[in-house]
Amino acid sequence: MRTNPSLTILLLFMITCSSCSKISEDIKRDLIVTDSVDFEIPVLGSITDTTKTTTGIDIPLNLDKLNPDNTNNFSRENISKIRISSFRMVLLESDTSVLKTTNFSNIQFIKAELVAGGRGQNFANVTNTSTSLVRSYNLPVSIPEDTAKKYLINPDVTYTFRYKARKTTTIPMKSRAYATYTITLEK
Repeated sequence: MRTNPSLTILLLFMITCSSCSKISEDIKRDLIVTDSVDFEIPVLGSITDTTKTTTGIDIPLNLDKLNPDNTNNFSRENISKIRISSFRMVLLESDTSVLKTTNFSNIQFIKAELVAGGRGQNFANVTNTSTSLVRSYNLPVSIPEDTAKKYLINPDVTYTFRYKARKTTTIPMKSRAYATYTITLEK
């Protein structure tokens, strides 16, 4: 049985072109980005008060500067997923005499939201059961990647934190929030 050489060359050409296009389409890169922002928890004057809120905390995440070396020419449009990998709150107070009466054990719960376009989405929260001094919390993150992306690609996104007093405080709590994001860029 004889094969037509033109047919064989055509078949090899099609396989080669098909393979090359698949390689160029499958460029994918995960970036791990960590940022932090300072904020203040207001005085918790009464345990019967409603939830206290700190709003409008700018998120320093800059999606336009994610790829400084600009390899593979990735841009904001190439973001396929954003996952909030971790979220942590830390008290900045170092005076131990102040920390004895004003720390995260004064708070019954903390809820963190992303806010953009007038809408908010809870993404992490923790309920406090400790009565001893608490200087930091790792808040379990509970937001799907596609929802996180919808909020975080908005340049006007902010954090809102909600708290409920468990014990009263007499001074605000200066705090810092640390977030780690896994951002998937794809072409």
